[in-house]
Amino acid sequence: MFTSKTLNYVIRVSTDGVVIVNTANDEAASEFTWKDVERIDAYKLDLVTTDCLCLAFTTGRNSSPVQVSEEWPGFEELLVTLQRNFPLMPPDWRTKVIHPAFARNETVLYEGGAASAA
Repeated sequence: MFTSKTLNYVIRVSTDGVVIVNTANDEAASEFTWKDVERIDAYKLDLVTTDCLCLAFTTGRNSSPVQVSEEWPGFEELLVTLQRNFPLMPPDWRTKVIHPAFARNETVLYEGGAASAA
């Protein structure tokens, strides 16, 4: 799990998948391919004065989900690429996770070939 203090990561998106890079040592902290994604969850963390939108990717290769934060560089590019790779994701999922403020609002965006009805 991460907190708002873990800002030393960057999300690198490619046509094949995602690499989360630790900028402290420029090494891959985690990575996955689009074809390995079995589930995508969206949720918010309550950081007292603000919320942080997060995504968790469950793949067949990893025992625990790969989590990413909207505070990390590359997050917006990731969102654009997600819609292309998982077109069944509900288009309004972000609004439903963001509101109401300070609630976790965990939502399954994709699971095993079909998107959730967020």
